[in-house]
Amino acid sequence: MNTKWFKGVRFKLLLTFTSSIVLSILCIIGLEQFLFQQIGLKENDIADMEKRYSFLYMILFFLLTTLFYYLSSKNIIKRIEDIDDSVNEVKKGNLDIQIQTSTNDEIG
Repeated sequence: MNTKWFKGVRFKLLLTFTSSIVLSILCIIGLEQFLFQQIGLKENDIADMEKRYSFLYMILFFLLTTLFYYLSSKNIIKRIEDIDDSVNEVKKGNLDIQIQTSTNDEIG
């Protein structure tokens, strides 16, 4: 297939992964700013809190990135599963099956 690299599935998954990382970082920063304003911490107190809870930040970052990636890649995975189901139908002998296309990339 001759598709442009920015229309391909690989690029879409890379963009999905990158955007999930950026969204996670923005959520953590926003949550941190909100909580620190509510508590009323000073600059040097914030640095101490970040050092003390860095492991929790890492866990939260991992969980948010996983959640955002799962939610944003759901459509791509669904199309791959539909193709897999159609191929299994052909394998069973149903040659009348047609695969619907909804995008202009390698998967369709």
